[in-house]
Amino acid sequence: MGFKEKLFSGELKIYPVEDVYRIYGKTFEDKDEIKELGGVWNSERKVFEISREAFAKLDPEVRDKILHLILQEKVKSKKVIEENILNDNLKL
Repeated sequence: MGFKEKLFSGELKIYPVEDVYRIYGKTFEDKDEIKELGGVWNSERKVFEISREAFAKLDPEVRDKILHLILQEKVKSKKVIEENILNDNLKL
């Protein structure tokens, strides 16, 4: 199973952070493929990162999936915040 398959199955997660996309999960087996896609190992954070320029060059199907997953996470986060406000677990 390669990078794309792991991404689509949820084994790998990609999140935008500042000016890069960070790849989380078990990346060791796919490190060569990630490097071919433009990924760079951030030894300080111990995670692969892909620049916005390299992200723009990814297969459109992969980019769309990543953007869809990011949107899903934002919606999920919003719902959790709403529930916490309504349940008085979070004060404004």
